[in-house]
Amino acid sequence: MTRPEITQMSLTDISMPVADADIVTVAEPDLTAELDDLLARQIEAVVTDDLLARWRARFLAEGLVVVSEICPPEVMAALCAEVERLIAGWAVRRDIRLPTTSNTPRKMNSVKRDYIARNSALVPLLYRSKPLLDLATRIAGEEVVLCPYDDEQFVIARLTEPGDTHGWHWDDYAYGMVWVLEAPPVEDGGFIQCVADTRWDKADPRLHEILCSRPIRSYALKSGDIYFLRSDTTLHGVYPLQRPSQRTILNLAWASVADWSREVVHETTDEVYTHRGATHVEDGQS
Repeated sequence: MTRPEITQMSLTDISMPVADADIVTVAEPDLTAELDDLLARQIEAVVTDDLLARWRARFLAEGLVVVSEICPPEVMAALCAEVERLIAGWAVRRDIRLPTTSNTPRKMNSVKRDYIARNSALVPLLYRSKPLLDLATRIAGEEVVLCPYDDEQFVIARLTEPGDTHGWHWDDYAYGMVWVLEAPPVEDGGFIQCVADTRWDKADPRLHEILCSRPIRSYALKSGDIYFLRSDTTLHGVYPLQRPSQRTILNLAWASVADWSREVVHETTDEVYTHRGATHVEDGQS
């Protein structure tokens, strides 16, 4: 069988704003099926047992594995166009430091989950895609499920100016799949750094002690890369941009089953992505 093509009409349809992203998988069953079929076929074609074993071993050892092969080029192209539209309409500027991560900085433009959910069909469909969740489960070795906290489910972040960074931090929930839509040359900064197998004490994070006592791994990524992250126990951050450039990502945050029964305070996500006191980024300034 040949892989079905995403037609220009379906690309237009899948990028149309929706009134409520919570009903998109019901309201757009054909688009859901089409996207899932494309992803399932791509994953089946490229993810051999040997590759899956290597991905899983690296993920368990390092807390991060690059899985860029899983996305068909036409889906990546549609996602890039969709994210550009969302940034143009709803990005805001953040420049803050967070005590729960030892005052590390967040200097970036971002689009929060609520704006994405109300103005995109593609991103919520991608977030709920069964082939992606099934693959994440196979890599993680446990069931990967949707995040119980809506505001953390999917967000967009863009770095543009020297010093822009998503500083060292942990996430509240277990897993993330990060779609690197634009990445600068490594000499310009913007690469991801990780310290695996760590624990976050929000009351006493001691983040800098961890950085001084544990190995730091750095990953040079290119535009179109995708990585799967153990985001609650892998301390991670984006190296600051060294000159004007552009790094754009979409983060899909997923959870473990155990996360659903934990009591979680969401002050970090609320501060970074709810946009209280943020400045809207005018079109052309993102």
